[in-house]
Amino acid sequence: MDLITDPIGIPAALAGAAFAFFVFWLVRRLTRGLGLGDVKYAALLGYFAGIRLLPMVFLVAAGTGLAFVAVARLFLRMPKDARVAFGPFLSAGGIAAAIALTVVPGRFG
Repeated sequence: MDLITDPIGIPAALAGAAFAFFVFWLVRRLTRGLGLGDVKYAALLGYFAGIRLLPMVFLVAAGTGLAFVAVARLFLRMPKDARVAFGPFLSAGGIAAAIALTVVPGRFG
């Protein structure tokens, strides 16, 4: 199976996109911490990862983001009010989902 040839199915892809869009849009509306680009990018990743792999995308993105901020605050003396783009960390989650789909295609599809 290949990411290009639809390994997860259209219903799972649409459910992932809708869920990711709704969750990130809600976080954006409640906290003003995310930009609209993050919302749209999360929906795109939700479409490609599907509803089953979406938690992995979210957890890897949050974990890498937290690790980056912790290292930057401890060693680089990043100020508390510094803003960090979330898009690169969403990309890390998307890469993890792509690897999971490629390495173990039958489990998540």
